[in-house]
Amino acid sequence: MRRAHSTQDMNACAQAPQVPGHWSSAYVLSTTVAILIAALVAAACGGGMAHAVQIGGDEHYEVMKGLLWAKGCSLYTQVWNDQPPLFTVFLGVLFKIFGCKIAVARGLASFFGAGLVTGLFHCVRRASGVLAAVVAAFCLVAAPEVFRLTVSAMLEVPAIGVGLWALWPVWRWEECGRKRWLVLSGLIMAVALQIKLTAAIMGPALAVEIVVTSLGRAMTGRGRRAGGRGSESSEVGGQRTDSQSLAGDSPRSPGGSRRLLVGGWGIARDVLTWAGSMAAGFIILGLLFGSGYREAWQSHFAAKPASVAAQIDRLAFSPELLVQHTEALWGVGAALVVLVWKRSLRPVLFPLVLLATVLVVHLIHRPYWPYYYLHFAVPIAWLTGYGVAEFCKAAWQGTAFAAAERRAGSVEPGAGAQGQGAEREGPESGSEWPDAKGQAQGGRGRAWSGRDGGWKRWRRRLAGWAVLLAAAVLVSVVESYGGLRLYDEIQEIRALPRTEGNPIITAMRRYASRTHWVYTKATMYPFDAGLPVIPELAVLPLKRYWSGQITERRILAILKEYRPEQILLTSYGATDPKMREFVKDDYAPVCQDSGYTLYIAKGLAGARQAARRRYTQREK
Repeated sequence: MRRAHSTQDMNACAQAPQVPGHWSSAYVLSTTVAILIAALVAAACGGGMAHAVQIGGDEHYEVMKGLLWAKGCSLYTQVWNDQPPLFTVFLGVLFKIFGCKIAVARGLASFFGAGLVTGLFHCVRRASGVLAAVVAAFCLVAAPEVFRLTVSAMLEVPAIGVGLWALWPVWRWEECGRKRWLVLSGLIMAVALQIKLTAAIMGPALAVEIVVTSLGRAMTGRGRRAGGRGSESSEVGGQRTDSQSLAGDSPRSPGGSRRLLVGGWGIARDVLTWAGSMAAGFIILGLLFGSGYREAWQSHFAAKPASVAAQIDRLAFSPELLVQHTEALWGVGAALVVLVWKRSLRPVLFPLVLLATVLVVHLIHRPYWPYYYLHFAVPIAWLTGYGVAEFCKAAWQGTAFAAAERRAGSVEPGAGAQGQGAEREGPESGSEWPDAKGQAQGGRGRAWSGRDGGWKRWRRRLAGWAVLLAAAVLVSVVESYGGLRLYDEIQEIRALPRTEGNPIITAMRRYASRTHWVYTKATMYPFDAGLPVIPELAVLPLKRYWSGQITERRILAILKEYRPEQILLTSYGATDPKMREFVKDDYAPVCQDSGYTLYIAKGLAGARQAARRRYTQREK
């Protein structure tokens, strides 16, 4: 029986319906999109991507963690870390192979960025077609902060991008019903969560997708079982209408409650299969690479950091951010109009649930950082692509309908074969836009005969041209606002300070041969100089201070223990008096630039000055 069932599943996978956007050509399109994105990144950023000192706000934390891991420091025991370890491991492995260079880190970031946009393209194409996928991919890249994040070595894009790809096995399971695809989806989500825990926002949307798919499969299975008992049945519009099948699905009929119970257990089993594989994968990866759940809890969910963040208004999410995303506002509005017209949420169920989840989370949870807008950008881009594409299709159908009606209007009433030919030239009777009822009647010959008068004909023509105008406005808004924002972000990246000729990096490299440790909160500078910072002080975000896991007194104690050869501080110096005294007694300033001052241990600076004096005397 097991072998027969396996053979049946294989046949089901092999005979899966070849819907538009099926997997045979999707890989080619996805690869093409990824190549185009990589070419766009390389051409747009040029040297800015590889040589900018810092692009993303938290980029310096991630690259320094990767450098320390590559040099043998362990996460969570030596290097404080409140994030999962997987991205640091990926980055550290690449650093061991290619060297600790910022170009390597941003190359990995661009890879994940291309994966994010390609994943969205792939999903939207499968659900709504190529046109919607192209618009959605462009809207995602042009959304606020997104392009900068795709070339910055930060965690948000890798986590959300990998989580988005977990939708693909769910759809594969929908086609053939094999449970291994659910297991694969859960494992992909586990990888996303081990990159960053914010990937959990994808969980409710994926769970709803599994529930709806499982419910549909259960109802289809009940219909086949009921129809196979020799009952009288007929099909209207491709749907079974036999009385026994419909009665068999009723909870009040004999055995109806049992069938509902079996169907509910099937749905629960599918969700548990997915969730169980995700939990197992997450635990296994945590055991392999380590975990910092205590640090993560204290930094993100403890009462003290939450109360501090709640007192800072600028760290709260404001819906005004969505209003400022102009093309998204128009695109999502168009998608809602389409949904009301068609009365079907299924094509965009995933982005709708994702958008609702993100809104609830960020309205409740603080702090809200600017790069969190990526959570909104993914579902908004999907809905925008869907709305624009549906309006464009409606415009095409409407104008084609008006043209066919004009051709039909020149046919004499009762022209026989010529009238039938005019009918065949008209749009398909199954068209839904812009006037499904009128088009369907026109397909039967009523709209083409001219007997309904000129008003109805002109009303349908005006509807078609109105939708065409709306589609043109939508496309113009998306291209203009999104294109200008994308251009501005590219110019900002190009204008960032470069590592070549940077005075601070040059001074750090000058003393690098005699430097073991560096202390600074701006860890990108020692990274570009190839120097490690003190592991316990490599990551010093505000939430670590808010939660009480680090204090200025503790930092001073660690500095006295390590005695770093170089210290990089902001120009106003240390805020703690004891810290200022420590720096003044043991260090000497050697360089100042961009609001930072580099201090060198006095013994190291004195040796440097003595060597310079000996060299000058020798030259004389």
